[in-house]
Amino acid sequence: MPPSNSSVPLLRKGAPGGISAANDSVPAAVYAHVNVSAFVWNIHWQCSVAAQGSSSSCKEKMGERLVELVNESDAEIVTVIELSNNMSDPVNLVALGLDGWTHVDGPCATEGRGDALALAFAPGWTVQKSGGGCLRHDCDTRAFAVARVTPPSPIQGCPSLCVVGLHAPHTEITAGKSIVSSICEDAVAACTIVMGDWNFPVEAVGPFWSQLVDGEAPTLATPNERTCCFPEEHHFGVFDHVVTNIANASEAGHQIYPYQLLEENPVQEHKPVWAALHYLRAISSQRLRQEPNENMNPRFLLLVLYSSIRFSILWNLKNYTDGLIVRHVCTGTTDADAMDASSKISLISPTGPHVEFQSGATCFLSHCAESSAARPGLSRLVQRDD
Repeated sequence: MPPSNSSVPLLRKGAPGGISAANDSVPAAVYAHVNVSAFVWNIHWQCSVAAQGSSSSCKEKMGERLVELVNESDAEIVTVIELSNNMSDPVNLVALGLDGWTHVDGPCATEGRGDALALAFAPGWTVQKSGGGCLRHDCDTRAFAVARVTPPSPIQGCPSLCVVGLHAPHTEITAGKSIVSSICEDAVAACTIVMGDWNFPVEAVGPFWSQLVDGEAPTLATPNERTCCFPEEHHFGVFDHVVTNIANASEAGHQIYPYQLLEENPVQEHKPVWAALHYLRAISSQRLRQEPNENMNPRFLLLVLYSSIRFSILWNLKNYTDGLIVRHVCTGTTDADAMDASSKISLISPTGPHVEFQSGATCFLSHCAESSAARPGLSRLVQRDD
């Protein structure tokens, strides 16, 4: 999926290298990168129950289109809101056609009000524990689902992730935080991804985050574009985002799809959203030794190559000078290889200290004074500009 727009600036800025995760148990490692792609769609309840003019076939056709879009986008995590059998019973996404996926229910039933949300993970993701429920217990209640999962590619500092599918209330979140903490345990601290309909732009997600997630503040939230709602002449909202508190996160791209199946009159449908987050990937030292070609970062290989060549040059230079570097100061020399007094000459010996030469007279390097003429290129080789 090609990237579209740039990501929203960080909501939390820290020291270089980011924060340390509370559940960090990854051994000493070399880091590459891994992308996690997410798909979010609030189909809205009118389509599911054929209300307010939505067609009787809206729910079935939206379910089919959902499977098509997920497969087309290669998403790994899916949050679908209000595609339900009734107001509080989410449609099972595996039964819908996401074969091999793992489904997590997010039912919310309260007196006089209900809401439904489904969370699903692609093959290769392991769900360790899951749950869901309501974010309030009044007429503004909305649903959520949560899972502690192991991704197919490990992320730096996060042996497991806390993933939450969210349909935020229009007021504030007053329930659900204890469920998220009990499901995710230490992963909630700095290994959390929350995705869904926040009912507010990115700039306002902070309070909702702290009301639900007992961990670090977000490091990244994306996208921040209009996604609500059909028909647009009656609705407006910058609502659907993927938010994370994992250190060093960046956006790898996103796409806002157009409204789907307008012939079914899907009242208040949101635009589907696909977003990919870019993380540092943890590769254990043992695996690196076993699979060097698969896991080595090209930059790391270039660094190793550069260091090897540099060491070889300097080692040969050391041998050339018999391991002895001395300073020879000349006064009034006219040697073509002598350098101006303002020049600074330095050499790093593989087995010795960093030797710098600076004098008030013209100077050059030599093994000894009498042999300097025999080594006219040495001073030029080690000269540098400040």
